[in-house]
Amino acid sequence: MDRLIASNSVALPQAALAPAAGTPQYATDGNPATNTPATIWPAYQYNAIQEELMAVILAAGITPDKANWAQLLAAIRTLARGGISVVTGSGNFTVPTGITVLDVELWGGGAGSFAAYSGVWSGGGAAGGYARKRITGLTPGQVIAVTIGGGGAAGTTPGASWPGAGGTTSFGGWFSATGGSLNGLANPTTNVNFGGGPGGIGSGGDVNIRGSSGSNGITNWPGMGGAAPGGGSMGSGTTGVDSVPQLAGIRAALQPACL
Repeated sequence: MDRLIASNSVALPQAALAPAAGTPQYATDGNPATNTPATIWPAYQYNAIQEELMAVILAAGITPDKANWAQLLAAIRTLARGGISVVTGSGNFTVPTGITVLDVELWGGGAGSFAAYSGVWSGGGAAGGYARKRITGLTPGQVIAVTIGGGGAAGTTPGASWPGAGGTTSFGGWFSATGGSLNGLANPTTNVNFGGGPGGIGSGGDVNIRGSSGSNGITNWPGMGGAAPGGGSMGSGTTGVDSVPQLAGIRAALQPACL
């Protein structure tokens, strides 16, 4: 949906043309038999309906699109669930119209695990950390830089390749969550069965939680990758799969400006 595009239209709504007084009523088609004329629909009433609908769409952070006739529905669904926005790539987050408060959750990237070799099964990589914070005093349209910590690279077979640690996820300068680290006792050519090092941890949030370490590999069984806080499940560590049950990212719950 978008605002009216038509000839004989004006750049600004003619709200001033609304009657200063009168009794609110309903439109009629008229009745020739009783000499009752049909209602002439005034521009101010059309503009009022248009702007009421546009206010809902803009409050949900949606850019108006005249070719999309389902934007009002999308806006209502967004606002009804608190306005959840999920960010999975580094870049900028723009505070939507009407929003001054954000509840933001961060997950760091999981570490990769070593590759199994010569019958030695690898341990799982450590999970990234988690943090949650309520950020107030924001301005609609404010641009906030976000960084998404990637999952650590997997070790390769044969075992001469080191895996990578998980990256740090951050939201502006407010808070962050580090990625899973590598186990200092492990080695790609001798001790791949050791589980990951300490999991990442949140910093600067109202809630900061450490992700779990990966488990050790045992005979004929690979270690499991550590689980990230927030309900993620553990992942396999056999060939260096990143332990990112919750992919590194940001989830922001948009709170209306009245909060």
